[in-house]
Amino acid sequence: MTFFVSEVVSSSSSLRQARQWSARAGALLLLLVLAACDDGMGVCVHEYLDPILEVASVVDAADGEAINRIWISGVERFGEPVPGEALLGGPAYGATPDGEAIRCDPACGIGVGEGEYRLIVTAHGYQPKELTVLAEYQEFRGGCPSSSAGSHVLELELTPGEG
Repeated sequence: MTFFVSEVVSSSSSLRQARQWSARAGALLLLLVLAACDDGMGVCVHEYLDPILEVASVVDAADGEAINRIWISGVERFGEPVPGEALLGGPAYGATPDGEAIRCDPACGIGVGEGEYRLIVTAHGYQPKELTVLAEYQEFRGGCPSSSAGSHVLELELTPGEG
């Protein structure tokens, strides 16, 4: 009978040791995965290599002449207002804050993150133009870190008139 009890104790002890080793191996695997994605903060990040919206050109609808300065205002994403500092951070270029608007000297790029954007574009001597744009990046690279690149390009025409 003692042999049987000893065998059960031995099996129970082996099972406990196997569970401990399994837990340690799982924890080690998790640490290795996190270390592989470490950006200095211990987490994997997503990088925006380009702004989501690029205003490549703006022309006069009557004569096709280039308009070299515009203002962008009333920006919403998914129906929620987007603050100017959020539009001008990261990979933005050619754009600066100007009161409640953003001054843009095309080509300029603003914002990050895909989605439905609503905005108003104006220029001196032109009628305001309201736009709704479903903006998507042209390229997504998975991995750690992941990234989005390739702006949604806008080529705009403004109609002369009071702005």
